[in-house]
Amino acid sequence: MNIKELVAGYKDEMIEHLSKLVSYNSVSEADENTPFGKEATACLNEALSMCEQYGFKTENLDNYCGYAQIGEGEKLIGILGHLDIVPCGEGWATDPLCATVKNGNIYGRGTTDDKGACVAAMTAMKIVSDLNVDINKRVRLIMGINEERGSRCLKHYVEKEGDVDYGFTPDGNFPAIYGE
Repeated sequence: MNIKELVAGYKDEMIEHLSKLVSYNSVSEADENTPFGKEATACLNEALSMCEQYGFKTENLDNYCGYAQIGEGEKLIGILGHLDIVPCGEGWATDPLCATVKNGNIYGRGTTDDKGACVAAMTAMKIVSDLNVDINKRVRLIMGINEERGSRCLKHYVEKEGDVDYGFTPDGNFPAIYGE
């Protein structure tokens, strides 16, 4: 089986995961019990639960952000994503908090920026795990919930966990953004 076939085997599960994450109105808004609001925190915990079901090591860092990790080694590769969204606003042809598959596209708040990228990254990590690839580095999907309003989630991550050795962010439009 080639890699395209492996990825295709996860299509329905990826849509299911993304649909679940899109259902959270995860606008980053602090309240008395959470740094970025109940919905954003619930979305983070849902994503971490998905990663736990895949067998990844997970950690919630004080409801600011969380991570899922595979691999072993001293060096750390960080995949930086986020689960918070901007307010839904007006003009949607579909319910922004209900992922809608139409003409081969998935519509809903956060599907591109950045819940979809988080689901794609966790699926890629699962496939690497399934293939029993010997990874001599730790690969960590870091999911924040305050990127849209200042990235205090990432600042908290660095304070608690330190810097990554290598990193990238799959945040944005296909095929590439040259700078953000």
